[in-house]
Amino acid sequence: MSLKDLFSVRKVLPPISNEQIEEEVESVELLESYTIEKNRIKFPVDFSTASNFAIFGSAEKYYQDSVNRIYQQYPYDGSRKERIDWENSSSQLDIWFLENAYPKSTGYATFSPNGWGTSVGSQISGYGEPTTKEYISIKGGPNQNNTANTLVDKFKDSNNQNQKANIYDPSSNRDNNLDLNLNNGITLEFWLQKNSFVTSSTQKEVLFDLWNNTLSSSSGYGRLTLQISGTSGSPLYLTIQSGSTGLISLNVGSSAVSTSSVANGAWNHYAISAINSGSSINVNLYVNGELDSQYSSGTNINPITGSMLANIGALRTAASGTATGIGWGKLSGSIDDFRYWKTKRTSREIGRNWWTSVYGGTNTDDANTTLGVYYKFNEGITTTSSVDSIVLDYSGRLTNGTWTGYTASSRNTGSAINLYAGSDLSTEIGDPIIYVTHPSVQEVLELYTTIGSDHDRTNPNSFYYSFPNWIIEEDNNGELLSLSQIVSSYLDTLYLQIKYFTSIKEPYANIQIDEKPYPFASNLLESLGVITPQLFIDAKLMEEVLSRDEDRNYEDKLNEVKNVIYENIYSNLQSILKTKGTEKSVRNLLRCFGIDESLVKLNIYSNNDSKRVTNDLSNITLKKTSINLNDPDRFQSTIYQFSTASNANSNSFITGSSVGAYDYTPFTFEVDTVFPLKLQPNHPLYFRHYF
Repeated sequence: MSLKDLFSVRKVLPPISNEQIEEEVESVELLESYTIEKNRIKFPVDFSTASNFAIFGSAEKYYQDSVNRIYQQYPYDGSRKERIDWENSSSQLDIWFLENAYPKSTGYATFSPNGWGTSVGSQISGYGEPTTKEYISIKGGPNQNNTANTLVDKFKDSNNQNQKANIYDPSSNRDNNLDLNLNNGITLEFWLQKNSFVTSSTQKEVLFDLWNNTLSSSSGYGRLTLQISGTSGSPLYLTIQSGSTGLISLNVGSSAVSTSSVANGAWNHYAISAINSGSSINVNLYVNGELDSQYSSGTNINPITGSMLANIGALRTAASGTATGIGWGKLSGSIDDFRYWKTKRTSREIGRNWWTSVYGGTNTDDANTTLGVYYKFNEGITTTSSVDSIVLDYSGRLTNGTWTGYTASSRNTGSAINLYAGSDLSTEIGDPIIYVTHPSVQEVLELYTTIGSDHDRTNPNSFYYSFPNWIIEEDNNGELLSLSQIVSSYLDTLYLQIKYFTSIKEPYANIQIDEKPYPFASNLLESLGVITPQLFIDAKLMEEVLSRDEDRNYEDKLNEVKNVIYENIYSNLQSILKTKGTEKSVRNLLRCFGIDESLVKLNIYSNNDSKRVTNDLSNITLKKTSINLNDPDRFQSTIYQFSTASNANSNSFITGSSVGAYDYTPFTFEVDTVFPLKLQPNHPLYFRHYF
């Protein structure tokens, strides 16, 4: 058996069904789109410099078309497959612009940003009526596109439906976007940040209130209300009512969920699911992805039908049996990533997705049709109230919310996921801003239009400006520019292919930061006779396709990391082979994997061998947290410790008074200090010490 035979073993993966694929990565069709994207060749071009890619075409038009394509066609509310398909149909410039130049935003909604305000009269059944009402109103639909004025909107699809309207298909959950059928179950998910309760103004604050537009005295009356109350114990109360049956103000939450833990100024994620089970209703509460409590209570109910209307942040209509009304019980707090599911989400689904965003596309992709509405508040702030008061629905079913009482302080471009105390697990990446009137979009468009225009004026190879001036002067509608740009784009693509394909076998040709490696990197090694078994063969489907696992998102795609390793080995192969069998060779190979001696330490042991002791120390760099007080701006600084609410035993100081346990408390201080060199007055970095 030769050494080569050791590398010929291939691990056989177990078969996987379509149902298992859909459970892991959304849909089978996603794999097809992912494979196309994975095998696509991208050249390491810096598109911020127009001369790098606009050889024959107009750089100004290239940049303008990329901006237009993103804000007009990017599927911000699409499924993951739709987003990959958009990239597969985009030019490399479009993708670069989206990833590097186009403005993105995160965001969350703040209710009562300037305080709850004053009340109108007295509270009724714990609800207070604010002078200034504030809430996001939602219509369950099906909804239609309100701006059907583009060419694509004039055509119908194969089902004779408007392409930007809700598809009505109850068999695939495409009916009412706020469908309330406990035979299938429902789930509410959201991030909540609250500083305190305002019980003097309203004891009850409404998070979500869904109503079927039927009188409470009717047998067809339906209601789903989730609210918090500033009383003792768990502040969460759930009502699911059909007529006079169902759940009425069920208090949910274990002893760990209290008014102090909810209103502690920190972000926390809550998920509540409910489903008919026998003659009762099962309710589960999850806090930060973990199951907190379970209940079996009330009476099971039939599907609730009607004109489904809902509010986020206040009552939609009068609470049953009270003289309250819309806008009562206003919320004082912030909400992010609000999701309404038309099904009971499992513990696995909630635990897998509470710390990250999910995908929509419910109008076009069968994989996600149980997602009713999805508000990420990632639209950015245009500073135009009529625009910012519209809350975009990221589910893909056009259930945009209308924000009553919106003010300039109602939106924040932060992120609950990033601000969460445990956000080391994941970082929310902003969504592209789809409003062309947004100041950031206008700024980027103006910047790159200027860059492109400057390049075009001095580009001797411009195809468009090779026409006689009298022809260009009569091109008032830009048709000649568009036609010449089509021809030029083929020439520019061919130019880049010729330029980069001639260097694909050069070492380090495509190893650059933030650039996609060549998908055929393993073939480079095989062309030199080196067998390249597949790396990461044990990776799960989720890790390979979605670039994440159960607990965190990956910074890079797994297949790209693999190809970078292949390219590293290819570029260092000559040195590795020349030193074969030595420690240097093994060390260089490990470094091609991004592994250094801090992770793998090489030790060589042999029998009856003499080892010469030499002074061969190696220098390593250790990262240490420190503070530098050697600066005039920091001369008055003081370092002190503080207590934390999550640790009852922590103290900000040790009192000098006699209080029993602290009478004889020993303590020791240790500090590593580097005293700085005092520079001479004539030194350019000199500054004066006043002590």
